[in-house]
Amino acid sequence: MKNGKLQWHPAFSAALRITLGDEMQYLGDFIPMQFLYLPKLDKEENYWLQSLRNNLKAGEEIRTLMSNYEKNRTSKDYSAVMNLITRANWEQMEVEKKMCDALNELFAEELREADLRGRTEGLKLGKSEGLKLGKSEGLQQAAVETYQEMGLNYQDTRSRIKEKYQLTEDEARKIMEKHWKFT
Repeated sequence: MKNGKLQWHPAFSAALRITLGDEMQYLGDFIPMQFLYLPKLDKEENYWLQSLRNNLKAGEEIRTLMSNYEKNRTSKDYSAVMNLITRANWEQMEVEKKMCDALNELFAEELREADLRGRTEGLKLGKSEGLKLGKSEGLQQAAVETYQEMGLNYQDTRSRIKEKYQLTEDEARKIMEKHWKFT
C-alpha cells in the first residue's frame, strides 16, 4: 500500500467497470469497500467479479466463461479480467483445451463429412438457383427480341416486359438496356 491508499489489481478495477458501468464514474479512484465476499454476490449480476477466483471448473464453467468473453473480447476491461482469470486457473484452462482438442480429433471425420455434405448441398442449390436465373434471363431476352421483331417500339416493349414479369420500372429498364437491339 502506497501512501496508505488501497491498491487494486487492474483486472479487479476492470471487473468493477464492467459490473458497475456508468456508475463507476461517480466513484473515481475511491471505491467505498474493503472486502468483497464473492460467493454472496448475485451470480448473474456480478458474473465477472464472481469469476475472479482460482477454482474454476474445467468443462461447462470454463466454456461459459469463454463464450461470455468472446462477445466482449475487443474491450480492454474484459481482456484484463480474462487475462487474470486465465492465469489464476491455468491448469483448468489447459484441461479444457485438451478436452476440446480431443473432441475435435474424435469428431474430425464427422466434421469433415458434415462440411462435405454442406458444400455439396450448397453447390446443388447454387446450380439450381443459377439455372432458374439463367432460364428467367433467357425468357426475358427472348420476349424483348420477339416484341422488337413484331415492330413494337422501345416504350411499349418495356411496358409489356414490366407487366409480363411483374418487374419494377428500374428492373424493366435494365432488361431493356441489356437486350434491346438498337438499329
